[in-house]
Amino acid sequence: MKWLRWLGISIQAFILGILLALAIGQLIALETGARVFRYQGF
Repeated sequence: MKWLRWLGISIQAFILGILLALAIGQLIALETGARVFRYQGF
């Protein structure tokens, strides 16, 4: 039953990694979006 626990841990780590990547991607998108918006404003 040891592999089952490792499977659960790896799945949790995988989901956390995806969420983290999505959050970072959203921050980068917001930053670039704000820059583009600022450039268009001038």
